[in-house]
Order: sequence, then structure tokens, then C-alpha cells
Amino acid sequence: MMKSIIWFFEDLIWNFRCNYGLRLHGFTGLSSVLKRIPDRFLVKYLRKYGATIGEKVHIESGFYIHRPLWKKKPFENLSIGNFVYIGHDVIIDLSMPVILKDACSIGSRVQIWTHSSYFRGITVENRDIHEFRGEVIIEEGAMIYSNTLIKQGVTIGAFASISACSMVNTNVEAYATASGVPIKVIRKSPQ
Repeated sequence: MMKSIIWFFEDLIWNFRCNYGLRLHGFTGLSSVLKRIPDRFLVKYLRKYGATIGEKVHIESGFYIHRPLWKKKPFENLSIGNFVYIGHDVIIDLSMPVILKDACSIGSRVQIWTHSSYFRGITVENRDIHEFRGEVIIEEGAMIYSNTLIKQGVTIGAFASISACSMVNTNVEAYATASGVPIKVIRKSPQ
């Protein structure tokens, strides 16, 4: 009884902080508040601000959204299926859609980027900025281990396994085990 009362008031406080962060600092302020929110409230507030999230999803604390949309629903580019686990301090860029399908697992400190940019100009007057964008899809049952960087436009196949500290810059087919910087398939498992 007492625990549920405390959680109720804690939920009210986090609701106020989310609204305050959004109104005062915009969508990046909302993302900063969500990074500090306890994991028991995280899914609720991601859904509130537009993310599509399935059942039995567990997201650890420190979850950060980079570049949320400047819309009423800033997290609508995020789609998470059922039975998904996301570890501590994961960064997801929402410049383009990120789709995490059912039963996939994302380890701690994984970074998922949907854009990259580079500058050609060497002076302020000659700013030649190029940006590359692409959605990221992680298929059902895929395992992404800690400290992996996933670049834009990548699809990781069903039940694929990506080892820790890898950089995924190309598609990984289903049932494959891949590792390295840049990624290389080291084993293909039969279905």
C-alpha cells in the first residue's frame, strides 16, 4: 500500500519534470529528463510522447534519445516490439525511424544512429554540410552486445548476433554471427 502511494507521487513528479523539460528546453530537454527517469516509468513516458512499444519491454535507466522530432509526438519514429530488452545508457537517434522487432536484445551503451554528416567547408562562410540518413531495423530475436555502434540505413537480420565493441555499417543477414570494426560475418548458422 505504502509503496504504491510513493510510486504514485513519484510518477506525478516525473510527469511534471517531463512537461517542464519539454516546455522550457524543447524536445532535447524532454530527452534529458528521460535519461534520468527510473526504468519503471520509462516505457510509460516514451509511449506518452509517441513511441510505439509492445508488451513486456524492459528498458534500463540512462536511455537517451538524440534528435527527437520537432512534433507533438517527438518519439514517433521509435517502434519497439514485444519482449524487448534494452540495456543501460543506450543512445538512439530518431532522425529516421528505428524499428526494434519482437524479442531482440540490445546491450549496454549501444549507439543506434540514423544519420551522419560531414563538413567540406573550411571557413564559416563556406559551410558545405552533407547529411546521410537511413532507418535502422533490428529484426526479431537479434542480439546486440555492449558498446556496439550501429550506423544509418542498416538492417540486422532475425536471430543475428553482433559481438561487443563492433561497428555495424552494412546489413547483417539472419542467423549470422558478426564482429569487428567494421563488421564482418564470422559464422552463418542454419535456421
